[in-house]
Amino acid sequence: MFKQIFNHPADRIALQDEHETITYGQLAEAIEIRQTLLRDVKCLAIALDNSVDWIIWDLACLLSNITTIPIPPFFTFEQTLHALNNGKATHVANNEGIFKHKNNDKVACMTHEIPPATAKVTFTSGTTGNPKGVCLNRRQMESLTSSLINAIASDHGHHACILPLAILLENIAGVYTSLIAGYTVHLTSMKTFGDKYEWLHSYLSSVKATSIICVPEVLQILMGQVMAKGPISSLEFVALGGSKIYPDLISKAHELQLPVYEGYGLSECS
Repeated sequence: MFKQIFNHPADRIALQDEHETITYGQLAEAIEIRQTLLRDVKCLAIALDNSVDWIIWDLACLLSNITTIPIPPFFTFEQTLHALNNGKATHVANNEGIFKHKNNDKVACMTHEIPPATAKVTFTSGTTGNPKGVCLNRRQMESLTSSLINAIASDHGHHACILPLAILLENIAGVYTSLIAGYTVHLTSMKTFGDKYEWLHSYLSSVKATSIICVPEVLQILMGQVMAKGPISSLEFVALGGSKIYPDLISKAHELQLPVYEGYGLSECS
């Protein structure tokens, strides 16, 4: 995976957000610098909004064989603490930097150990309020990116992250696949889209997005905006994931010139 990523033209932009731009030529150095801060880290929880910083922490851990725990921005304090303790986080990366996490013995934790080959522990909100954790190894993640890489154009494109990076749909299927393909990955605070994604059409048009990953609820919002504002001409690939997808939704999206595709292994991330 990293061999493919580092083989792209050095002057091509790899990651870009409102504050920072990193080319493929700068990416390896940025990851290497971040790795120096991970020497005592066994498991890093990433509690950040969508940003270049989030991706660099994640890639540095992956290259260093350090487990990561992506913390969704919508988690409550109690849910976050539950994820940190049950995922066996030793450190946390947030807007203030990186610091050690002291396990809270008062929080109920799972008794079994995290499998040694675990690269990522992802938590989703459970029906009882306590997040449910799933362990993924590097082989599983690379298998997913391999299933997606042939579905997108191999030429230079622009992937816009519109879901929180803590959601594996975006983190693995979106970012990893795009970097392997040599795309520019556009990142922005989730606040940019508005509380109900009311600014989604404007953002995708501004970055000339060629690919996005979304869930049915977000696709429906985008469809309404396309009906009101017109098609987004740059879009070439809209990967639709989620636990429940309605066939009629895809056909209606196609009528609006939205190139929506279902599947491609995204169920593994749902």
